[in-house]
Amino acid sequence: MLTTTLVSGNLLFAEKVNLPASAKIRLLLLDITAGKVALEQELPFDAKLLAIFKYLPFQFKNFELLDGHQYEMKAHVDLLGDKQLKVGDFVSTDKFEIKYGLEEFDIAVTKVD
Repeated sequence: MLTTTLVSGNLLFAEKVNLPASAKIRLLLLDITAGKVALEQELPFDAKLLAIFKYLPFQFKNFELLDGHQYEMKAHVDLLGDKQLKVGDFVSTDKFEIKYGLEEFDIAVTKVD
């Protein structure tokens, strides 16, 4: 078992966004080998600041990765907060593999049409 201490970076929006109060921003650590969500984190955000800066910093701390398993990070900006992917939501489309104890990267999200 490999213990990962920190994965950090920024969630990047291509444009300024005005998220409703119902919105939830979730980062998912996917265990591709097991076909399941290994970890889910909801990111707190200030809608006014997000509308100005177009990015949101994130951190995952102190979680474990199983040897021989493949992991990826995904993001979902859920406008209704219902965990359903709908038109108007934002999602990441790139793959971000988690392999080592310390990882840092930016995740771009695009609007679902």
